[in-house]
Amino acid sequence: MYEKLTMFLPILGKVYGNWAEINIKQPSMPFVVYETAARQLMDSIRDYVQQHNEYADYGQILQKAGIEWNYDSMSEADASILDGKTIVALLIGAVQAEKFCDGAFLGLLKQGCIIRWLGKLEVIDNRKTVEYYPGLFDEFKVQKILDRWDKFPGIMWGLGFELDYYHSFELYRKRSNLKLKPSHSKREERRNLLYLLEHADRQIVGNFLFSEWRKYVKCELSYDQFDLDFIFRVMDILESRFI
Repeated sequence: MYEKLTMFLPILGKVYGNWAEINIKQPSMPFVVYETAARQLMDSIRDYVQQHNEYADYGQILQKAGIEWNYDSMSEADASILDGKTIVALLIGAVQAEKFCDGAFLGLLKQGCIIRWLGKLEVIDNRKTVEYYPGLFDEFKVQKILDRWDKFPGIMWGLGFELDYYHSFELYRKRSNLKLKPSHSKREERRNLLYLLEHADRQIVGNFLFSEWRKYVKCELSYDQFDLDFIFRVMDILESRFI
């Protein structure tokens, strides 16, 4: 799927490019002279965008993942839990940043970000399909520290779910004709969410669970706001979809 990008992993050297020497007699703005492999990678990323229209608004893809189109936010993104679409959006963002800030792509290369992103795409390409069996999620139900759910992303991706940051669930919620009671508290809101999930298909439930796990791991909530009972109940609903 991503071979046209990951093919650069073994050919990117230790030197990616250098700042051009400025001629004092003919001063100009500083710019980077990229090595051949790095330059070809940038060209391949641009070509990839041309061939895949879904990446035209890469900024929105990043935004859905909680990533801003700036150097710090992109460089700090945890590639290990991002899906392929978001990783490609990061690569596109890096190339686009070079247009406005000379050396941005070089900085991300030197920091190891580009290599990590390409490596994640290679992992996705080589990902093995996971077959569901009763008890697959048992190890997570006894481990209440979600940061230690190391195998969870691989299992969810292997089962065919996407880390879509609630996108599929929100579309389902808008289109659903289910009548919900007004919610006046967090507890009542979770009740409505569970009711919706109980009537949703497997893909939507799985995507929701994946997104909920990500929210907890990213620490978007304070510790006292964690509701592990809720995430375990969503997990039970997902398991019921495999029966």
